[in-house]
Amino acid sequence: MSGLPPTTSARAGVALLPFLEGCRLAELEDFYLFWVGSEPLPSTHAELVQRLDRRMRTPETVRAKLKLFTRAQREVLMAVVAAEGCTVDRVAILEGTLTDGVPAGEIDVAARTLRKRGFLAEVAGAAGRGAVCCVPRELGQILARLARGSDRPARGLFSLAGFLEGRTTDQLVAAAGSAAGAGGTEERETALGTLADPAHIRERVAAVADARVRALIERVALQFGGLLTRSLFARIEGEGLAWSVETLRPLLEGHLLGTAGHLDFEPFGIALTEEVVVLFGEVVQALLEARRPDPARLVRRVNFGADALSDVQRILSFLGRERVRVTRNGALYKTMRKRLQAEMIFRETGRLTRDRVLDLLLEFLRARDFVRVRSHHTIVPTREGLVFGQLGLKTQMKQLVRHVLGLSSPHAGEFHGLALLGLLLEHFRAADPDVWLDPMELPFRARNAYLAELEARAVKEAFRTQYEYALHPPRQDPFQMAWRLHELLTEGFLLLGLVEAASVGERRAAIRVTPLGRELLGPEVERRRARPSRAARAGATAPPCLIVNPDFEVLLHPGPDTLEVVHFLDRIAERLHADHHLHFRIVRERVQDLVGRGVGVDPVIATLQASAHAPLPPNVVTTLRDWAGGVDTVAAREVLLLECERPEVLDRIEAMRECRAAVHRRLGPDALALDGRKVPPDLAERLRRMGVFLR
Repeated sequence: MSGLPPTTSARAGVALLPFLEGCRLAELEDFYLFWVGSEPLPSTHAELVQRLDRRMRTPETVRAKLKLFTRAQREVLMAVVAAEGCTVDRVAILEGTLTDGVPAGEIDVAARTLRKRGFLAEVAGAAGRGAVCCVPRELGQILARLARGSDRPARGLFSLAGFLEGRTTDQLVAAAGSAAGAGGTEERETALGTLADPAHIRERVAAVADARVRALIERVALQFGGLLTRSLFARIEGEGLAWSVETLRPLLEGHLLGTAGHLDFEPFGIALTEEVVVLFGEVVQALLEARRPDPARLVRRVNFGADALSDVQRILSFLGRERVRVTRNGALYKTMRKRLQAEMIFRETGRLTRDRVLDLLLEFLRARDFVRVRSHHTIVPTREGLVFGQLGLKTQMKQLVRHVLGLSSPHAGEFHGLALLGLLLEHFRAADPDVWLDPMELPFRARNAYLAELEARAVKEAFRTQYEYALHPPRQDPFQMAWRLHELLTEGFLLLGLVEAASVGERRAAIRVTPLGRELLGPEVERRRARPSRAARAGATAPPCLIVNPDFEVLLHPGPDTLEVVHFLDRIAERLHADHHLHFRIVRERVQDLVGRGVGVDPVIATLQASAHAPLPPNVVTTLRDWAGGVDTVAAREVLLLECERPEVLDRIEAMRECRAAVHRRLGPDALALDGRKVPPDLAERLRRMGVFLR
């Protein structure tokens, strides 16, 4: 390939457009097939040049084409890019001295392929020099940015501490604005602490001279969690700025706020392969903390407490007293769904509809074998389901929480889900329960921490091992990573009472960790000594103030210590309405249902009295005892009844090791009852080997 006609090119190489204009039509057509593909071939030299010039200046296209080369071809190309002016002597390629990473005999072969693809140009050298090979200037700049982005570890991109690891103590002290001292470990740690201090970070943001850049930095932190791609920037109002990583990178790094460049995280299983602006995780957190919601502006606060658990009990009770048929695939009919939803306490909010919540609770009951479908396609509670209702509230809640967290573990294609969930729980446990947070704060922190730990967690190696033979390995979008965690917090955790939510206008603007969330998902963090926690302040009040009226109406002022009382009242009463107090009315059907499940009336009366402000009205106590006295229980069990005129045959069956655990009762010399749930599935075959046949 001749490239440009021999010229006296300077060491700086050649620009892309003159290079293309100097190529022959046949060469441009070869370039076009590689860079553009099967699109119709332009008929003129000028149009070919125009289309190729535009395509070869696009970083995403360059990155995609670079992946088509072999390792040797990429090594040769990047060796030229790393040289001064992206230019090397032709003799270095011919003699095989260009790079030690490729055998000498393969260097010229690789260079020929690069020339046929338009990545290398061969031009005449300056006076007294032989021919040189160069990468067209604009193409070389893109390749250099790609190389810089791929060479930097993720920790140095997403973490201020990682970015500063290579700095000397004197450099850190100067950046922190401190006076240089002895330069010891203590001084280094002090400087690092100052640079990571949220107040110091906000000062550095304020020191950015261009107001448009400051506005962009804040938007990237608050709206995108510190990560903005070039394609996303093109769809938003970029504060009047033009996209330029060459401008943004030195500015961000100079103020120790972040960086900019091209990233390729596909080897980690992350769909991120373009130019990005990245703010360090510490910077994102500092800006998020400064913009936390103002409690005075928060309205319509929602805290479901243990309502989901109360609805689990109501569903079990309904299935126990009604004949509920399901389709062949186990789905409820529409009429029955509406009746079940009418039984539920849950009140809809946002995307949490009664349909979704009912499906989630039914899935929980099925997963735990608390319900089963028996003959005639009817769904009924199991013994395990009835026992579940007798457990303590916290024990029941832990099972429900584990189920919801299990739904958030990795599904198909979500390679990163488990690690992200673990980081979210770490930040959740450390959250101050007195502070309202933006709903995206914890998801952004977990996502950014994960991205900074990609090398430390050996994510690239694990992803390559798991999807080594996959034709299209699944890769997750970094924005979807954070959004899935946000959905878990604002839907799953809110439903379970682990967080409470509040709105500003029509927007869900804040969440706060509840005492129940702290108790179920981790140990308490240290409190600020100067200020007691919300739970401690509320705990200063005496036992829950419960008022039971003679007309069976109950008033309860809700608080952090009333969760169990509310859950108990939901089992024996109907909710009427809520204002400053929760209003209930005790009803006979619910009291009898609870007694029928094995809870005596005396514990019911004792629980009411222990939480009541005054002695219970005598008529209420008498009526509760009368209601309980009207309850009779009958034990129901599905059994397999074996009858035989020869008692010794039943004796042999009863003695079988496989049947011993299934024996319910010997009903007489000629009848044996086996527990239908424990009968071995191959019982008929086992008996046949003994010469006994079922009929």
